[in-house]
Amino acid sequence: MSTQILTTPSLNQSLRKPLISDNIKTGLNLGFNGAAAGVNLITCINGNFPLLDSFQETLEWGSSVIAKLATVSQGLINTTIAFEKKNIIALTGGLLELPIAILTSGYNLYLARGVSAGLNHFDSIISRTKKLDSENKSVKDTDGKQQYYDSFYTEGWTEGLKTIFKHLPKLTKEICEKPFERDGLFARSFFMCSVFMVIGPIIAFSGFDKIGAGIRHFFGGLAGVALATDQKKPVSSETPADQTVTSKGFSNYAMSGFFWVIAAIPDYFKRFGFFSDKINNSTELALCLDRLAGIFFIFGNQRKGEK
Repeated sequence: MSTQILTTPSLNQSLRKPLISDNIKTGLNLGFNGAAAGVNLITCINGNFPLLDSFQETLEWGSSVIAKLATVSQGLINTTIAFEKKNIIALTGGLLELPIAILTSGYNLYLARGVSAGLNHFDSIISRTKKLDSENKSVKDTDGKQQYYDSFYTEGWTEGLKTIFKHLPKLTKEICEKPFERDGLFARSFFMCSVFMVIGPIIAFSGFDKIGAGIRHFFGGLAGVALATDQKKPVSSETPADQTVTSKGFSNYAMSGFFWVIAAIPDYFKRFGFFSDKINNSTELALCLDRLAGIFFIFGNQRKGEK
């Protein structure tokens, strides 16, 4: 298949200045999500192995508040990142974190976040989608490396949205025709899961709680598995520019996926007596894992340390 050679510098190498520096984003991310994860974990542990029994009610209130604050912070960070990349669907998802955090109870926070997270996932979906030219041919750089839609900074909001919608039928077709083929697996599988993550909470809040939650958490878990297949891994920042870089460990998206797979389990089964009668504060356990996943997902959206 013929390809177009891209000779202009990549956007990652451009000199444009972000709205908020990466250091500030990282500080907010680690501060709010890290604190929320810690408080939620302590609340869950104390609820099952009472050490400070008289403070449990206060801990539960505090864990709900800080989880909501972390959700707002995460939403603002992802909104800023999406704004810088001119990705309107991801931007919408980031903005929705705010009303969801304000209007939703702590019990349903993780469930409701399926809507905002599913839409914000379009940053990672498009960043792993192969770039095509006007003739639907692969776009590669001068070294022959496949290019991806990391950002629509130069194309603008309208062209960016057109590009996303142009690829949705293609991703849908690939899901049907080659669901398990390794090439492009992340983008198409994550797209499918994200769509159902949005649908699930809508069904749940329409009066079909367990069905909607089941859809949201099943596909949220699969989305975590999809994230775990991500191949772009962090590289050492100390590697000299003239040397070949070596990827290390799991990618940030993959790490977030691991935590979200686990988080879906307690948040779904807490809706059944056989589980909630034996395990207290499953909500806080799910929110703890959700916050840990959020840390790595924001790093992924920042393309932090990526090869």
